[in-house]
Amino acid sequence: MNNMYLRLILSIVLAIFLVQSSVSFANTEVKTSPLIVPDNDVYLLTPELHRLLKRYRAGEQFDPLPELKAELARMPHLPSTHLLVAGRYLVNVLIDNEEKRYDAITRHHFNACLERAERAKKLKKLRHAGLYYEGLCAGGLAVMDGMRANYIDARVEIGRSLDAFFQLNKERPGHHGALLVVGSYNYFTGRLGSLGKLLLSILMLPEGNRELGLQQLYKASENGTPFDVMGKMMLAPALANFEDKPDEAIALVEEAAHKLVPENPGVHLSLAFYYLMEGRLKEASKSLATSDKYQIKDALKSGVFEIRSNKIYTMLVKAVLLCIKKQDDNSLALLYQFTHPRKKIPSGVAPGAMMVVGHLFKLAGLDEKANEMYGRVRDFEKAPRMMRDEATRFMEEKNISDRMKLPLEIKDKLRSWLQDRPLPKTL
Repeated sequence: MNNMYLRLILSIVLAIFLVQSSVSFANTEVKTSPLIVPDNDVYLLTPELHRLLKRYRAGEQFDPLPELKAELARMPHLPSTHLLVAGRYLVNVLIDNEEKRYDAITRHHFNACLERAERAKKLKKLRHAGLYYEGLCAGGLAVMDGMRANYIDARVEIGRSLDAFFQLNKERPGHHGALLVVGSYNYFTGRLGSLGKLLLSILMLPEGNRELGLQQLYKASENGTPFDVMGKMMLAPALANFEDKPDEAIALVEEAAHKLVPENPGVHLSLAFYYLMEGRLKEASKSLATSDKYQIKDALKSGVFEIRSNKIYTMLVKAVLLCIKKQDDNSLALLYQFTHPRKKIPSGVAPGAMMVVGHLFKLAGLDEKANEMYGRVRDFEKAPRMMRDEATRFMEEKNISDRMKLPLEIKDKLRSWLQDRPLPKTL
């Protein structure tokens, strides 16, 4: 039971880490050196790191690793260079859970970042940078250990990460990086019941505060902050799944997709999914087409797992739309095909396809079949932990299922078409 709640907290830490390692500074331009960005005494971004992160935020599809390595060679004394290199390797591990060949080098750079963070904490002008990178890199190590079921080490690292961020929030109130972490932790752990809170105390982790956490998340995701886009992408699922505010969640993602990063294919793909889950099929189709427009032509052949995965999920959501609108047999066959692990396809795709098939049956009102697919994801050992936990949530939390709706006429046609169809075969 302790491990269940520790996995929940690891999921929170993972989401936080992915957002924080993509810090972007939307409204600043790098024209001269030294770099002038808000709070850069904390973030310690060089002009080159800033340029790379702005390209990544805008949605440009490229592998930043060669340029990150070059900047690391030039600035090895900075915790920021080690953190971003470690984060890039960690993305490979997260998307393809079998990529254990990256474990050693990822840990090396997280530990190098921690060493530099410790030194920075001892200097008055860099103390806040030291706390920030201690929090991020300890959190990164916690994610690594959690993925490999080293839960004792993970608990210690989570504690260290939270201590650093709570202290940074105390010493520097209003700092958006700290607000995002503290707010996420407060919100998600603040939702736990009495048993969860008891186990937090057993694990010697602080108890959250749901309402305070939500306020902090809103503050961290304000336009013009370093985390305006990623903060909105993190706040939206909380609003949609737990606060019963799907319209507000969609409005946040719409703002990101249409105003802040209009050429980012990942944000448009997320928007298409939100529309789909609300039965807004025309808007889902339009957002999906926009996402596809900004993906590189040879995305399926890319050596970057993230680019390949985005393309595959675009194909899967498109297949779901064709199943709903046209009851298309070829699209259903494509969905079923991707539920089986395949060579050269990231290992996270198969359970992701299972989730999508589950959503399709849920939209048709075929709950028993949907839950069987969610159960397969939950029991799929090679699936990312966050995905397995999400599948469990779809099985257990009624308010999520109630919100997945289609116009009655469309739902009846979909149900009639799907009700006698067997589920994908298991391997």
